[in-house]
Amino acid sequence: LNLTSLDWIPNRRAWRVDAERAALRKSPAHKELHTLLVAHERAGTITRQEAVSMVPPLFLACRPGDRVLDTCAAPGSKTSQLIEAVFPPGSGDLKDASGLVVANDEDLKRTHTLVHQLKRLGAPCWAATHGDARL
Repeated sequence: LNLTSLDWIPNRRAWRVDAERAALRKSPAHKELHTLLVAHERAGTITRQEAVSMVPPLFLACRPGDRVLDTCAAPGSKTSQLIEAVFPPGSGDLKDASGLVVANDEDLKRTHTLVHQLKRLGAPCWAATHGDARL
């Protein structure tokens, strides 16, 4: 099992595990790692996602205080990155938080998943909506 940093993500904040999710979950040799990953995901300290989903937030280059509309937000991993950009962990007092991410999805069931994912973050700067975002 190899763990490698994705060099194109700043500050070594993205890592790749070279194992299929099912294999990691079922392998007795990786039980401790799987348990650790699940615990951190539930706590909102990590988010598992495909590397390709990390690209849009990287190119958008949001900064603290920005206001962002994510029109196809579910299941929430990309949106989590956007929230972290506009209100970085440990960034200070909530009254100083001026950034906002509005996360929308057209599918109601996926919107529920989105809300569940974003609640784990404990961030104050997001709102979820459900609707067709086409103009």
